[in-house]
Amino acid sequence: MGLCWRALAKELEGVVRIGAVNCADSRDLCQHIRGYPSLYLYTPSGRHEYHGEREVETMMDHVMRSLPPSPVIMLFEPNFKKAVSEIDRPWLVSFCYKNDDCVSRSSLDRVSISLKNMVYVGTVTCDENPKLCDKLPAETSVLLLVQGATPSKSVATILKEAVKVDTMHTQEITFTVLKNLPEPERITEDQFDTLHDKAMAGDIDPQIVIFSKSGVPLEFIKLKGQLKDQKLHQLDCADYSKLCTDLSVTRYPTLFVLKDGGYERYHGRQDAADIAIFIREAMLSPLIELTPAHFPLITESTSVVDFFAPWCPPCMMLLPELRRAAREMTNVIFGSVDCAAHAQLCQQRSIRSYPTMVMYNSSKPHTTSGYKNKDDILSFISDVLNPPVITLDYSQWILKINNKKEDEVWFVDYYAPWCGHCIQLAPSWNLFAKSLSQWDKAFVAKVDCTTTQQACNMEGIRAYPTIRVYEAGARGRVQYKQYQGWGQIHDIKGWAMPYLPSDVETLVPKHFVDKVLKSRSPWLVEFYTPMCGPCQRFATEMERLAGLLKKKLGVGKVNCNTHYNLCYQAKLSGFPTLYFYPGGSGAAQDIVGVEIETSTADQIHSHLLRQFPFLNSVRDEL
Repeated sequence: MGLCWRALAKELEGVVRIGAVNCADSRDLCQHIRGYPSLYLYTPSGRHEYHGEREVETMMDHVMRSLPPSPVIMLFEPNFKKAVSEIDRPWLVSFCYKNDDCVSRSSLDRVSISLKNMVYVGTVTCDENPKLCDKLPAETSVLLLVQGATPSKSVATILKEAVKVDTMHTQEITFTVLKNLPEPERITEDQFDTLHDKAMAGDIDPQIVIFSKSGVPLEFIKLKGQLKDQKLHQLDCADYSKLCTDLSVTRYPTLFVLKDGGYERYHGRQDAADIAIFIREAMLSPLIELTPAHFPLITESTSVVDFFAPWCPPCMMLLPELRRAAREMTNVIFGSVDCAAHAQLCQQRSIRSYPTMVMYNSSKPHTTSGYKNKDDILSFISDVLNPPVITLDYSQWILKINNKKEDEVWFVDYYAPWCGHCIQLAPSWNLFAKSLSQWDKAFVAKVDCTTTQQACNMEGIRAYPTIRVYEAGARGRVQYKQYQGWGQIHDIKGWAMPYLPSDVETLVPKHFVDKVLKSRSPWLVEFYTPMCGPCQRFATEMERLAGLLKKKLGVGKVNCNTHYNLCYQAKLSGFPTLYFYPGGSGAAQDIVGVEIETSTADQIHSHLLRQFPFLNSVRDEL
């Protein structure tokens, strides 16, 4: 299949994009896949699975039939001159005699799609238009690229000046046409400076400039087809070497998008489709490239700066997500710094790994590292602007921790800003804080041991990060437990759950039969495991349910890690599982209760009252 797939990709290059997904590494993308290999065609109308033969020609025919009709135009003697001389782009015309070898219609269709918006593709049947074909340089089928035709030229002159495309292979036809198309318009240093000044002044429609040496590759010529209404400029660094050096242009070609506030450059592979995607996204996003000249002024604003290296794959994955985030968070300045070009600046900013994202808020830096998607970035910004974690200085630490109230539980992260593991923990710690919003006596805090050293010394902190829980039931900081697990949210949440105050009763096998199964009152019981992510997310809903259903039924939970046999008898379908036991005469009910779908607390509450109307009249009988 691999060889066939590569052959198909070669035949359809420029027509459709062909990719492969390794489902062992990308399970989220493959949730709908039921067998391997599975082939799908994605079009504007949706996703279509291919069930035909795994032969190149068969698959290619299927793809071409699924695409919009090809604009290959039939030309005739009466309209030929008018058509080719009044259009603003060249014509690729196949002149074909019935008994000759001609370029196939399938090849013309693929060329027409590949060169969309760059050339028109037409065909002339010479047996039906003999007077037109008699004017050809040779009495044989031929493929001609017609350009520069005007109404004043005769048909014979137009055909004589046309470029002969001496091949019938699709990719070779495309290559020949592209070689004969004009390059982007060349501009001077002065013209670039004018565009740059307009961009810095915030008074420019986005402009594309390609910095080259001795011309541009054909992939950049293709951009005219990908970007129909966007003008391309070319600046030759052989003529303006100082300008290119000042702009840190070190590879050729390099593409800039000039826009309000500055510019952004392309760092990806030289593929027309990839470059076009970058251009469209960059034109819509306020993200700009930063240089040492932007510092320290940029840090005095509310800004997000991505420090990256072009050779770093996670950095390249992050940049598109940063562009999308910048479009949604318009009250924050977004910028990127190429640390390969500006190594000294990155060293001054203590950047030790890539990508590192720093948000400056009132000049104070907040750091996170590694790849993030758009939602992660927006969450990071939101957490900086509206911190979910309480920051404790020494006086607050004395008040909140050293003199902790007996009914409160505090989770505290002791950290250092330069600590890589602390930086990696921060997103999970913020998520953990948000997940505890249901508990009014549970608090999540952090202590910077570089500025609050006295508190850290009193606690005997020797490594970062150190996470401790100061438990309810005791005053002050005497009674605590230290976290020894990983820095992922589900690990932290699983560890923390037993320390949280709860209205949900913890049930054990010894009392389960008498307390629940033989109860005359109804019960709602959750079967869970502490390290199960869905269980941790559902825990807050379970607490809300306990409040909503207070005085109507008992609400309990069973830890299936600890009480495996009880859970095995309950024949659970997974975790968490929610069983309703309606109660009754006092005789033991079946341990397999009525399963209730785990959704939100409000939905479960409404469902129970609707499904079991007697709950509306139940009072405090527990």
